[in-house]
Amino acid sequence: MIRLAVIRNVRYPVLWTFLSGLFLLGVWSISASEPRITGIDLLSPKLLVVHFDTEPNRTYVVQVSSSGVSNASPVIWRDFFVAPAFPFANHYVVADSITNQQRFYRLLAKP
Repeated sequence: MIRLAVIRNVRYPVLWTFLSGLFLLGVWSISASEPRITGIDLLSPKLLVVHFDTEPNRTYVVQVSSSGVSNASPVIWRDFFVAPAFPFANHYVVADSITNQQRFYRLLAKP
Protein backbone atom coordinates (compact mmCIF):
# COMPACT_ATOMS: atom_id res chain seq x y z
CA MET A 1 0.00 0.00 0.00
CA ILE A 2 1.32 3.46 -0.91
CA ARG A 3 0.93 6.33 1.56
CA LEU A 4 1.92 9.90 0.72
CA ALA A 5 1.75 13.15 2.70
CA VAL A 6 1.75 16.64 1.20
CA ILE A 7 0.68 20.09 2.38
CA ARG A 8 -2.52 21.57 0.96
CA ASN A 9 -5.27 23.67 2.53
CA VAL A 10 -8.61 22.86 0.91
CA ARG A 11 -11.69 22.05 2.97
CA TYR A 12 -15.09 20.85 1.76
CA PRO A 13 -17.75 19.01 3.80
CA VAL A 14 -18.21 15.83 1.80
CA LEU A 15 -18.87 12.11 2.12
CA TRP A 16 -17.45 10.01 -0.69
CA THR A 17 -18.00 6.48 -1.87
CA PHE A 18 -16.41 4.62 -4.75
CA LEU A 19 -18.17 1.92 -6.76
CA SER A 20 -16.93 0.50 -10.07
CA GLY A 21 -15.36 3.74 -11.27
CA LEU A 22 -18.28 5.94 -10.17
CA PHE A 23 -17.86 8.55 -7.41
CA LEU A 24 -20.93 9.49 -5.40
CA LEU A 25 -20.88 12.72 -3.40
CA GLY A 26 -23.00 13.78 -0.45
CA VAL A 27 -22.72 17.23 1.12
CA TRP A 28 -23.90 18.20 4.59
CA SER A 29 -23.48 21.07 7.04
CA ILE A 30 -20.75 20.62 9.67
CA SER A 31 -18.64 22.87 11.85
CA ALA A 32 -15.18 23.97 10.74
CA SER A 33 -13.40 21.79 13.31
CA GLU A 34 -14.99 18.49 12.29
CA PRO A 35 -12.91 16.15 10.12
CA ARG A 36 -13.73 15.82 6.44
CA ILE A 37 -12.50 14.02 3.39
CA THR A 38 -11.57 16.69 0.83
CA GLY A 39 -11.44 14.43 -2.20
CA ILE A 40 -11.03 11.02 -3.76
CA ASP A 41 -9.04 10.74 -6.98
CA LEU A 42 -8.37 7.85 -9.31
CA LEU A 43 -4.57 7.44 -9.42
CA SER A 44 -4.51 4.44 -11.77
CA PRO A 45 -6.96 1.76 -12.95
CA LYS A 46 -6.23 -0.20 -9.75
CA LEU A 47 -5.53 2.58 -7.24
CA LEU A 48 -7.42 5.52 -5.75
CA VAL A 49 -6.30 8.15 -3.26
CA VAL A 50 -8.23 9.73 -0.37
CA HIS A 51 -7.35 13.34 0.58
CA PHE A 52 -7.92 14.96 3.97
CA ASP A 53 -6.58 17.88 5.99
CA THR A 54 -5.54 17.72 9.64
CA GLU A 55 -5.45 20.24 12.46
CA PRO A 56 -2.53 20.48 14.89
CA ASN A 57 -2.43 18.07 17.86
CA ARG A 58 -5.25 15.79 16.66
CA THR A 59 -5.06 12.14 15.58
CA TYR A 60 -7.11 11.22 12.50
CA VAL A 61 -8.39 7.77 11.50
CA VAL A 62 -9.62 6.86 8.02
CA GLN A 63 -12.12 4.01 8.29
CA VAL A 64 -13.62 1.86 5.53
CA SER A 65 -16.75 -0.23 5.28
CA SER A 66 -17.96 -2.58 2.59
CA SER A 67 -21.29 -3.20 4.31
CA GLY A 68 -22.77 0.16 3.30
CA VAL A 69 -24.92 2.58 5.22
CA SER A 70 -28.24 1.05 6.22
CA ASN A 71 -30.85 1.56 8.93
CA ALA A 72 -31.68 -2.16 8.90
CA SER A 73 -28.30 -3.49 10.03
CA PRO A 74 -25.29 -2.01 11.83
CA VAL A 75 -22.43 -0.77 9.66
CA ILE A 76 -19.09 -2.43 10.33
CA TRP A 77 -16.19 0.04 10.09
CA ARG A 78 -12.51 -0.93 10.22
CA ASP A 79 -9.50 1.31 10.63
CA PHE A 80 -7.63 1.76 7.37
CA PHE A 81 -5.08 4.51 8.10
CA VAL A 82 -4.07 6.46 11.21
CA ALA A 83 -2.50 9.93 10.94
CA PRO A 84 -0.74 10.67 14.25
CA ALA A 85 -1.06 14.00 16.04
CA PHE A 86 1.58 16.55 15.05
CA PRO A 87 2.00 20.15 16.30
CA PHE A 88 1.19 21.50 12.81
CA ALA A 89 -1.56 21.22 10.18
CA ASN A 90 -1.05 18.78 7.32
CA HIS A 91 -2.72 17.30 4.25
CA TYR A 92 -2.69 13.54 3.68
CA VAL A 93 -3.08 11.57 0.48
CA VAL A 94 -3.76 7.91 1.33
CA ALA A 95 -3.81 5.26 -1.40
CA ASP A 96 -6.20 2.30 -1.53
CA SER A 97 -6.52 -0.48 -4.08
CA ILE A 98 -9.72 -0.68 -6.10
CA THR A 99 -11.80 -3.84 -5.76
CA ASN A 100 -15.07 -5.00 -7.24
CA GLN A 101 -16.81 -4.29 -3.91
CA GLN A 102 -18.60 -1.12 -2.93
CA ARG A 103 -16.55 0.71 -0.29
CA PHE A 104 -17.40 3.66 1.96
CA TYR A 105 -14.84 5.94 3.64
CA ARG A 106 -15.16 8.09 6.75
CA LEU A 107 -12.73 10.23 8.70
CA LEU A 108 -12.66 10.46 12.49
CA ALA A 109 -10.62 12.86 14.65
CA LYS A 110 -9.48 12.27 18.21
CA PRO A 111 -8.72 15.29 20.40
